[in-house]
Amino acid sequence: MVCRLFLVAAILVYLAALALAIIGTQGLFGVQPDGLAAIYVIALGLPWSLGLTVFTFNEAAIPFLQVAAAVLPVVNLWLLRRWCQRRGK
Repeated sequence: MVCRLFLVAAILVYLAALALAIIGTQGLFGVQPDGLAAIYVIALGLPWSLGLTVFTFNEAAIPFLQVAAAVLPVVNLWLLRRWCQRRGK
């Protein structure tokens, strides 16, 4: 139960960070466009974001890779939860 609650909370935090990034970088709802709006997404996926600095990518692909880097920890939590459930049975 606690694991499921933690997973749902992590997903909600990631969705909020992604929403703030999209709203802030695109200037939606009258917000001034700001390149630092995605800092929360980068911070949440920091280990994966740092891994992206090792490799050279096309400039157009970097925003998509940053979003993928932010989603990977949630996927890891979900896989860990499934593994723990199967192991506990």
